[in-house]
Amino acid sequence: MRGVENHGLIREDFAGGWPDDQINKFTQEGRNAKENLIHDYIANLLKWRANSEAITKGEMTHFVPENGIYVYFRHHKKEVIMVVVNTSEKEETKTLNLNRFQELWPIGSKGENVLTKEVFESTELEVQPLSISIYKLMK
Repeated sequence: MRGVENHGLIREDFAGGWPDDQINKFTQEGRNAKENLIHDYIANLLKWRANSEAITKGEMTHFVPENGIYVYFRHHKKEVIMVVVNTSEKEETKTLNLNRFQELWPIGSKGENVLTKEVFESTELEVQPLSISIYKLMK
C-alpha cells in the first residue's frame, strides 16, 4: 500500500497555535519561502472560489481526457469556468485545441487565467506538464 511508511507524518500536529510551539506555520514569518508561495496560491484560489457562482452553484461538464489532458467546465447562468489539468509527467509543453469545447467555450473567445489575470484570445492553449490552470470565459 502506497504511503504507509509516511502514515505517522500525515498525523503529525500542525506547527503553531499553541504557546509552547517553537515554529508557527500560521504566520508568514513562521513559513519558508516555498510554504508562503503555496499558502498565497491557495488563499487566492479560495477567495476567488467563494465569489464564483459557476463554482459554488454551477453545473459540471467534463470531457474525455486526450493526450494526458483532462478538461472540465463549471457553468452557471453567464459565468463559464474551464479547468485544464495536464497529468503528463513528460517535461514538455502540450498544445490544447479549444475548438473541441465550443459548446461551452465559443471558438475564438477571450479567456482570463483566474489567478494570474493573464488574458488570451486564441483557439489554442499551451499547457505545462503536471499543471492545473483555471480560466474564466470573458464576454
